Amino acid sequence: MSPEDQALWQAYTTTVFSAPHRLEWGTFGILTAWNPGVFLSFEENRGRNQALASELQSLGLVFEVIFAGSPDGEHLEPSWAVQDRCESARTLACRWGQNAIFWVERDRLHLVGCRPGWPDELELGAFSPRWLAWEQVPPSWQAEFLQSSG
Repeated sequence: MSPEDQALWQAYTTTVFSAPHRLEWGTFGILTAWNPGVFLSFEENRGRNQALASELQSLGLVFEVIFAGSPDGEHLEPSWAVQDRCESARTLACRWGQNAIFWVERDRLHLVGCRPGWPDELELGAFSPRWLAWEQVPPSWQAEFLQSSG
């Protein structure tokens, strides 16, 4: 991995999450189409994430909006919590140009690499303590992405 990729991977290990309510699913993936290895405009990212939601819906998958971001809440990316198998979720994220996904199984959070040369998987510990208050998600994003949920 390049030093830049190592820094990204390290940043991903500190990710926190926010959703309108805690997911009671035992096993799910967290993926996005946001910023596929490069920073895109809000409009481009929004369109990509809506297209991903349409694909999830066409595949018959159960999914809900979730935000993933930095512990200080300064960087949040709209994402989808998806009930699927880990490998299927990873493959889907790879097709959308993502570096990695998060995988949750019985409250254990895993970081799963998508790119060649990236680590396959790293367990990050308990998922439940990594929640930001829903109020930290910008209200305009809350409304927009809740409308897109499956």
